[in-house]
Amino acid sequence: MTQSERMDLEQALAAAATIPLPELPSFLGHLREIEATALARLHAIQDSRATFEPEQLLDVTEAAKRLSVSKDYLYRNWKKLPFAQKYEWGVRFRAEGIDQFIHNGTTLYTAAQNKRGGSR
Repeated sequence: MTQSERMDLEQALAAAATIPLPELPSFLGHLREIEATALARLHAIQDSRATFEPEQLLDVTEAAKRLSVSKDYLYRNWKKLPFAQKYEWGVRFRAEGIDQFIHNGTTLYTAAQNKRGGSR
């Protein structure tokens, strides 16, 4: 909030304390309009963030490319990876999970060790 905006709010606060009673309903109406406008903007932002996107599942080929490993490695180690999931129709890898994994700088070896609960 800028200094000018703060001054405007301070003037509105002072007006609320001194405005003649007959003008108070109109004053309150203007304040409600300001509040409604601000709330509508907040809700619009929250709604845009909350749009549901279905989880993107990658097959072994796509996951291997993204992780720079072989498909064989993923088939052998999928149980040790926190973003892997077995379905009736095969193993899939959560794209968001892989992205977080890469962003966090976790190595595949570390993930496999943590999932097993120990080190070699």
